[in-house]
Amino acid sequence: MKKYDLIVIGAGPGGITVARFTKSLRKEWNVLIIRKQKKSVIPCALPYAIDGTVKVDDYIKNDEKLLKSAGIDLLIDEVEEIDCENKQVKIKNGEKFNFRYLVIATGSIPFIPLLPGRELKNIFTIKDHPDILNILDVIGNVKKAVVVGAGFIGLEMVNAFANRGIEITLVEKENCCLPAGLSRDLAGIITDKLKEKGVKLYLGKLLKKIEGEGKVERCILEDGTVIKTDIVVLSIGVKPEISLAEKAGIETNPGGIIVNDFLQTNKEGIYAIGDCILKKSFITGKYVPGYLATNAVVEARYAVLNILNGNKFKFPGVVNPVITKIFDLSCGATGLTKDMAERENIEIITSDADVFTKEKSFPGAEFLKIRFIFEKEKLQLIGVEAISKENVAWLINMFTLAIFNKNTAFDLTFSQFCGHPPQIDVPSKTPFVTASIDVLKKAGRI
Repeated sequence: MKKYDLIVIGAGPGGITVARFTKSLRKEWNVLIIRKQKKSVIPCALPYAIDGTVKVDDYIKNDEKLLKSAGIDLLIDEVEEIDCENKQVKIKNGEKFNFRYLVIATGSIPFIPLLPGRELKNIFTIKDHPDILNILDVIGNVKKAVVVGAGFIGLEMVNAFANRGIEITLVEKENCCLPAGLSRDLAGIITDKLKEKGVKLYLGKLLKKIEGEGKVERCILEDGTVIKTDIVVLSIGVKPEISLAEKAGIETNPGGIIVNDFLQTNKEGIYAIGDCILKKSFITGKYVPGYLATNAVVEARYAVLNILNGNKFKFPGVVNPVITKIFDLSCGATGLTKDMAERENIEIITSDADVFTKEKSFPGAEFLKIRFIFEKEKLQLIGVEAISKENVAWLINMFTLAIFNKNTAFDLTFSQFCGHPPQIDVPSKTPFVTASIDVLKKAGRI
């Protein structure tokens, strides 16, 4: 029976990072990754294969070559059992492997409600490579599509279908788009863009059942509305894949595998990361969803350092920076949105800045709407939301760091920064400075 210093179950972004980071720090360690998927993909690229923005082959990662060059073993198989006491994993064919340390990175699976008609053909979820292939197999005959769920993936699918000239209807149980991504008023900008592009919207509506003869033909909403369609994409969330951990007696709850501050489970030598674990907010300390590859990669590095150094590095929690592009609008958020903070009963002061991405007299200057959310007592930054026709990723990343550093309105007011009119608006209109001064005034601090 072969023994490994480290076995990783799952080869998503987090699992791959665990293996490669470990090997970069301990070249002498024997490391094995076990994954059941035949292909490893870039998850966030999946919707973009629907309209041909990327080719299917382009989002498939060549993990075999990458891992082999790093001296990491890869096994395409399914783990059936974890024996925590004897530190063994057993795969489907009965073969067993011993480990010193184990990292569970089993990810998440799509949530599929118990809808009447869910067994009909042409009903899909978006999670992995086969999902895209199945959609592409039928899309040539699709004239009308329904997407259920107005989160990031759902809106990206709407965008992709619309780009193919397909008549698209979006159904969302909340009364706004991106209900977990932007505050409702800012999300209204996205709603207006969807309407402009001809998307039919049913916001604040619940899908009750799906009907058809053998394959989907119509969706029935709770209020009796009938929507004719050739295809349905369910994008209403995911749930952690914890079945293997549960079977092994590892502590879990419906939100995921329970880990401590060092990302260790209740079993010695066994850690867990990514979508399959229960996460805490960096800001509130409460359990929150955080199904992001970016979270998994950071957790992976923390887990490795704790494995190698005996639990010395506490994971601080997630801030959940997110970004997407809907038609020509780039939008993103980090930390708590205004709506989230209000739901948490956090006293806040907010400031919105409406500026340009560069000095407005220069070609290509676009609007930038950005909102800053500060906790009222300490005036600490706890959230940022942004929308523009230009990429806002750099803003979201910048202010994620500011949130982690617990920067205040005073810190941002007196930050030093660059300026160049063809690339960024003039210094007097730097949004985080003007917003911070506005917040200090509202708080009576200046």
